[in-house]
Order: sequence, then structure tokens, then C-alpha cells
Amino acid sequence: TRGNRGATGQSNALGLGGFDMDNKFGKKALSTMLAGIWDCSSSSLTDAPDSLVFDSLQLIDSHLSSSIEEGGDWKKNLAPYEDDAKSEQTFFSMMETLLLGPCLRLAEARVEAIKLGRSCINYVKSLEDGTETKETIKPKIDKEVKAAKEAGLNFNVLCFIWLYDVGVTQESAKRGKFRDQLSVPKFLNRCLGMNLHRQKLMVDYFLKHLEKEVALAKRAGEFDQGIKTVSGHSVVIDKPRSFCFRGLESKYESVLLYKIRADRGMNSETALQIYNEAIGLDEDGESPSATNRDGSIRSREQSGGIKSGFYIDQRHEIFKEPRIFLIINQGRTSSKCVAIRPNDGKKIYSKEWVKNKLLDGAAQLSLCTDISQAVEIWNREFDLADRPSSERYQRYCYGRHEERFVFGGSIVPVLNKILVSANAGRTDSLAEKDMTMPSIIRIEPSGKSNKSTKVESYGVESSSKGINASERTDGP
Repeated sequence: TRGNRGATGQSNALGLGGFDMDNKFGKKALSTMLAGIWDCSSSSLTDAPDSLVFDSLQLIDSHLSSSIEEGGDWKKNLAPYEDDAKSEQTFFSMMETLLLGPCLRLAEARVEAIKLGRSCINYVKSLEDGTETKETIKPKIDKEVKAAKEAGLNFNVLCFIWLYDVGVTQESAKRGKFRDQLSVPKFLNRCLGMNLHRQKLMVDYFLKHLEKEVALAKRAGEFDQGIKTVSGHSVVIDKPRSFCFRGLESKYESVLLYKIRADRGMNSETALQIYNEAIGLDEDGESPSATNRDGSIRSREQSGGIKSGFYIDQRHEIFKEPRIFLIINQGRTSSKCVAIRPNDGKKIYSKEWVKNKLLDGAAQLSLCTDISQAVEIWNREFDLADRPSSERYQRYCYGRHEERFVFGGSIVPVLNKILVSANAGRTDSLAEKDMTMPSIIRIEPSGKSNKSTKVESYGVESSSKGINASERTDGP
């Protein structure tokens, strides 16, 4: 067989779900990677090693040489014959699709080189029969490899051929039945049929696409949806209090109560780093908002009418100190924007909310093109926000220091009491959608270790009906 069946988990009921690969990000990464391979896209996250380029170049030269020797139109000779064996027909069809489709320019360049006697097959034969030595033949081969790469023989073309060798083609990867489609486990299973060098390159290529999808999801605020992350300029978890059960069913279980002290603000250095990364992605063409499919630069309207940058609220009649925002547009493919404040850190909003409330609403934010001025205003507001989150330093603007209480450990036995406490005084007939529910949160501590406990942890936060500073918006 092509690979080990155990790689898909079918032999022992194990899957890849626990390894964060067989999920929506892994599926999207695989789909994006395969689309680039089938199109033989020149844009690749991996460079092809010259030794493997030469291997594929030999295969292409050999196939084209046979088509040329038959006489007539070499393009027509690439088509399979009806009396060929099924395996030969499949191989000829694959090569015809490749060489007359996305690699036509490469095929035409190689045909010209073959007619001029620069075929890699001839070079190898001359080395085998002793008419040339390694020292004389290597510069010639290197020249042909370089010319082939310039003509379009890139890593995606190599992957196109390698996947065919293990039974994966564009047609087989998109079969109608769901179980026949190429999934992440099945793809990894097929990779086991390659030699170790190709296998490593192929899997690394997939992992790079997966890392890119996860990075884009984090940037768009779409990663770990359903989990609230407590993070900020500084997050400290104090040593927890432990409460033990005395009942018969859970006498060995305990609930841990954590006190979380968080500085939810963001200093100017971090804000400037995020801004530079966003601008750098746009300039490199890696951002979803940078270019259209035809390669043209997207206009502000095409990207949702929002330009990434620092924005200032200059309503002096309301604010003693101008409010400053860092707004990052996630691109046309996302409906979200990242809005960052010195006192409130990073939050995710819809583009519609940002346009209606901040840019075109009462705030009427204006873009600040002077980065040094933006940093100066940011530092002043960051210093003003050095107070508890229950205190305001000006209208709509609250301090950046807050405390939270989080339950951890075996919370299931007391979960009902948490729900009752969070909805005290409310009727039993209250609809579930109207109930105040606890939040599943992840805590990202920062700084160096001290007497406080500082370990990344997950827990349940019991919300109250009072004003929660972390949920308060920063005004119109």
C-alpha cells in the first residue's frame, strides 16, 4: 500500500484532532496549498532544492524527448494512446495536463533546449559512457536547472509530480463523495509513500500553510472563538485559594479560586510593532487586503473603506487629552477590524461598527500620518490610564488596572451554584438565552516569576450583573 494505514488513526481509533491539524485551519491550509500546486503557482512558501529540481527536469526532458522523436507536433504527441495500459494512460494524461497547462512556458523552453542538444538526459548519458566528467558536466547541468527554474519549474511543480507518484491528482482530490475527498489524515497518509527527503519537504510545506492560516486567524480575531483571553501589558495570577468538597460523590475534588491582576493596556512600543507588522504585510503583498487577484493594488473602498493606522479623536470640547486609536484592517476577506487603545488593549469589532461608530460616527476619528506625534499622544494617555478600571481619567476613558476572580479545578459539582449566584433574584422561567452565563477564559500571564503564581491556565469566570470594566466600550 501507499503508506501506513495507522497514520490516519483508523487502525487504533486515534485521529489527528488532538494535534491541532485535522481542524478547520488544517483543512483550509490543505485546500490553499493544493490550489497552488494544481496551478503550479510561482508563489511558494518553500524553495525547491536544486537536486530535486534536477530529478524532475530529467523526467520532463525524457517525456518531451519521446514526443519530439515521434515526429509531427510534439504537443499532440503528449496525449495518451488508446492501446496504452491504464497506468501509462494515467501518466501521459498527467504530463499532458501539466506541460500544456500551467507549465507550457517551461515545456516550450525545454523543447528548444532538447533540439539544441542541451537535454539533461544526454548530459547524464555522456557522464555514464565516460565522454564527459563530473567537473565538465556539472556547470552545464547547473545552467539548465537555473534556466528551468526561471521558466517556471518551481516547488509547486515538483509537488504536482510527487503527489501523482503517491496516487493524488487534482481529480482524485476533489471527488464528489465526502469520504473520497482528500482530507488532512489521508494527505499525510499518502506522504508516507514518498522517500524521506520528499516526505519531509511536503509535510513542512503543509505546516507552513497551517501556520499562516493560524496567524491570519489570530490577526483577524477568529482563533479560539468561544474562549475569552485575559491578556495585556501585565497579567499576574495570585496563589489560588482551595476549597475542598465533603460530599460522598466528590470528597476528593476541590475548586481553586484565582485572583487575576491585569494591566489590560498596551504601551506605545507594542502598538508601534503591531502597526509596522501590518504595514509590512501590506507592502509585501501577503496581506489579504493588499492586492486583487489580477495583482492590482486594492483601493480603500475595496478593503472596506478603512485604512490601517493611528487615529485621533480631536473633540477638545469633550476630552482634555485627545483619544488615540490604532485600527488594523484585516482585509477584504475578513469582516473584522482590530481596534487598540492605550488603556483598553486590543479588541475585535466589525468593520461596520468601526465605520459607523468611530470613523463616520460621533467620534469622527482622523488619520494621524505623523507617527512620532501618535506615539507621543499614546504615551500620555497610557500614563493617564495608570489607575483602577473603575476610575475614569476623562469622559468614556477608564483606567487599565483590573481584578478578576476565576474558578478552576473541579467546578462541575458547583457549576449550578455559580449559575444561580450569577442570576440571583431572577425568575426560574428565565430563558436560557437571557441568563448570565460564566465565560470560559484563558489567562496569558506576563513578566518574570515572583511570589505570585504565573502559569498559563484556563478557568471559568463568573460574571455579575454589575458593570464589568473589561466589557465596557470606550465611548462613541
